[in-house]
Amino acid sequence: MADARPIYVLFVPHGGSSATAGVLENLGVPMGEWKPRRSLYDTYEDARARQFAVWPQPRDADAEGFRRYMKLRDSEGVHPWGVKVLAHRILVEYPDVRNAFRYVWVWRPLEETIVRDAAETGGDPAPERAGVLAHRWAETKRLVGLVRPEVSFPFRQLLDSPAGVVHELIRSLDLKPSQDQITAAINFIRKPGGVVG
Repeated sequence: MADARPIYVLFVPHGGSSATAGVLENLGVPMGEWKPRRSLYDTYEDARARQFAVWPQPRDADAEGFRRYMKLRDSEGVHPWGVKVLAHRILVEYPDVRNAFRYVWVWRPLEETIVRDAAETGGDPAPERAGVLAHRWAETKRLVGLVRPEVSFPFRQLLDSPAGVVHELIRSLDLKPSQDQITAAINFIRKPGGVVG
């Protein structure tokens, strides 16, 4: 029987997660109630899950809220569903929540992530922001070690070989997209104007 557990996109900001979540959405994995933005790529972050993006020590109430969110998504009846939100600390501290997901891990090298973040915010990398990103990178790597993602790839691989990564996602996550969905997922990465990670 296919694994119907939801799919969690592990990421550090500006590491390729929006593009990866968009690929999953195109493959028929609903990423929640995300709002289009004005840039080329949407973030695909479920607005209902953003409140669980906690980086200080999470509280039991944070974990319970995230469990309620998971039940809500389950009740929507489409499996598997996906989520991309920086709730990594909840997953590290609460094994029952962590074990409820399958994982996709996409990344850029930390130095590239810092440069991309600076470009998005309109300036040179600020030392304090670089420190925040380095901390988030370390926390995410800790979580990657705990969960052993089903699929793991550098963002550059998605850009250089979108069809290869799309087919690896399908195989490793046992997805059943139509040929039209596969084509849409590949073409999503090949959009004119480049990719925003």
